[in-house]
Amino acid sequence: MKKIAMIVLTALATASAATASNPLMEVTKASSSNVMLRASESEADSIADAIVTRADVSVSFTNDETNPWTISGAAVKNGNCGKSYSSSTLTMNYSSSYKTELTFDWRSFNYSSHTALRLFVDGVQMKSTTNSSYSSIRLYIDPGQHVIVFKDSIGNSTSTSNYSYIKNIKLKEISPLENAVLTENSEPLTFTNDGEWPWTIEDGYIQNSNYGTANSSSKFSTTFTIDSLSILSFSRRVAYLNGDSYSSSYSDYHQFTFRIRGDLNRYWWNSYQTSFSTLRIPLEPGTYTAEWQDTIFNSTYKLVSQVRNIQLLRNWIDVEMASSGTLGVEVLYKVNVLNDVEMLKVKGKLNSSDWGDIKNMTNLVALDLGEAIIENIPDNAFNGLSSLSWVKLPEGLKTIGQYAFKGTQIFNIEIPSTVTNIGYMSFANTRLTKLTFGKDSQLTTISNGAFYNCTSLGEVILPNTVTTVGYAAFQGCTSLKIMIFSDAMNTIWDYTCSGCTSLQTVHLPNNLKTIRYHSFYDTSSLLKVNIPSTTNRIYDYAFYNCGLDSLILPITLQYLHRYSFSNCKNLKYIEMSSYLESGSSSVTYYYGSSDDVYSSSTTMYYGYNNNFNNCTALETVVSQSATPDRKSTR
Repeated sequence: MKKIAMIVLTALATASAATASNPLMEVTKASSSNVMLRASESEADSIADAIVTRADVSVSFTNDETNPWTISGAAVKNGNCGKSYSSSTLTMNYSSSYKTELTFDWRSFNYSSHTALRLFVDGVQMKSTTNSSYSSIRLYIDPGQHVIVFKDSIGNSTSTSNYSYIKNIKLKEISPLENAVLTENSEPLTFTNDGEWPWTIEDGYIQNSNYGTANSSSKFSTTFTIDSLSILSFSRRVAYLNGDSYSSSYSDYHQFTFRIRGDLNRYWWNSYQTSFSTLRIPLEPGTYTAEWQDTIFNSTYKLVSQVRNIQLLRNWIDVEMASSGTLGVEVLYKVNVLNDVEMLKVKGKLNSSDWGDIKNMTNLVALDLGEAIIENIPDNAFNGLSSLSWVKLPEGLKTIGQYAFKGTQIFNIEIPSTVTNIGYMSFANTRLTKLTFGKDSQLTTISNGAFYNCTSLGEVILPNTVTTVGYAAFQGCTSLKIMIFSDAMNTIWDYTCSGCTSLQTVHLPNNLKTIRYHSFYDTSSLLKVNIPSTTNRIYDYAFYNCGLDSLILPITLQYLHRYSFSNCKNLKYIEMSSYLESGSSSVTYYYGSSDDVYSSSTTMYYGYNNNFNNCTALETVVSQSATPDRKSTR
């Protein structure tokens, strides 16, 4: 908070008149609290004491000479009540090098010929009211010297009910946000504030100013360049102004978002939260624009987002281990407790004790194992490290254990070329946006559910060494647009890409034999797929509710199971064999959940049996026999 200057009240009436009839005329001192001014001991509180609750700059008031405003409780009221063809003005003067926020509450009883209570800023009328209930006004005024005038006007009336009231004046100076929100340890950052609805500096945090304004947004941003891996962090909360509560359907009308390079998928919130929580984001070298934005939809509720403690840090802790099992000891030479570690680089060979020490670094954001000596990442290695967002893995690594990254915020991972197996549910439910593989990859197996529900993952190109992609490996990856399978595979397993609603491009293995249950279930954006000529079986619901508009099934296909292409409502054209095997078999199929992959047994039917049920746009089916010269249209 800026130093608060004294507010001065100047009256144009004579001293005798001021003393006799108006206790607002003299101000002699200011207290140390926010604009708490006192009159002489024999007089009532001053006008400033009555109505100004915050002023970040020096302000002076000039009261009306003929019809001065007077104190009425916590407000002041016009002095011309009962006087026809009269006016009563209260003038406030101030100067600021920054944009200012002026807020106040007012009301005006609109009885006979009571024109209105009006607000002028530098001679221009900005607001007026005839509302007998208090309403709140908020204005943003550019830097400079300003004259603020409140004017009450009465026409041909001597009614004693024509009162207007003003209270709770606040004048906030909107100084550069970095003065209030940037921590002392941060690298320098400069913020650009919103022009229409700027973020304002409050008590220990900054806050959006568009609260109560339907269909509005308030944002601030910063652009910076870094030459080494760094962490950008901040704390935020989203709540109702003054603790008010309106509705449980909070996200329907309010949203707080945070973007890095325009990326909205990685970090955003729209949940009601009364306590501050901290987000830490590792950033690789480059130029970034970070943007914080509060958006209010069709609502006038006073909804706010509050941000504090923004910092850009490069506080790496480098540890070169003399022997296995010494990581914790080495780190504690550099920090007080393991929880103090946010960025750690490790050299040397790790054992189970070292992995345990890493699990105890609960604020760890970035971990560089590029020069560590490890062959296996243990099961649950990073499970529970809720701030961990960046990990560099070493060449020489062979396996990644099950649930290894569960509960982390990992967003970018490169799988070293030496890795042969990615474990069960190892990256499930993470914020992974980018998955790459080292040159000359030796990867053969992606286990069940390995990338289940990675809802920000956009593209997967598998090395041609991969022979197995397990059940539900990419199920629920709702942002996945491109999926390139390895040509070394011969089976697409159950639920592999089920629920990948953004999927548009798929390359199926050249030697594919089998497409299993629900493998592309509910891929509503997938318009085309080339099914290889080697494919001889497509199981139940494989492409159920898919977006396909045309389909060519290989003539060698023998087994087409029930509902395999049902509910493909865009499907207009099909080419397929005139002969399919018919029958049933008992099989086991697999499916994923938020924490596991399960199996179930059932009887499956194949042949001409509801294969294209509810394909309501279907126009043409061309059937081909095993003999190329026999073709008919049905």
